[in-house]
Amino acid sequence: MGTFEEKQQRYQKQIEKNPSQFEPHYEMGKLYYERATKAGIKEPSAEKWLKQSAEHLEKADQIKPDSRDNLTMLREVYTMTHDSEKVKGINERLRD
Repeated sequence: MGTFEEKQQRYQKQIEKNPSQFEPHYEMGKLYYERATKAGIKEPSAEKWLKQSAEHLEKADQIKPDSRDNLTMLREVYTMTHDSEKVKGINERLRD
């Protein structure tokens, strides 16, 4: 629990301590995704939050490429940013 800022700081500390740990990257990606959706996709800040979300979810994907939850979240981010090639790639991976 906690505010957005508290969660952000907690995950950032975990990432700094162990950058190759899956969970804080995944949670940070989710946090930024939720922030973007709450802001509203048409808000200029939403693009910034989605970009940060993608960065953390992509890092999480490098660490644990078989996480279906992460792939599903990443697909949502790519869909919202209209990156159809990346959506297609994720869909192929999810079918396997």
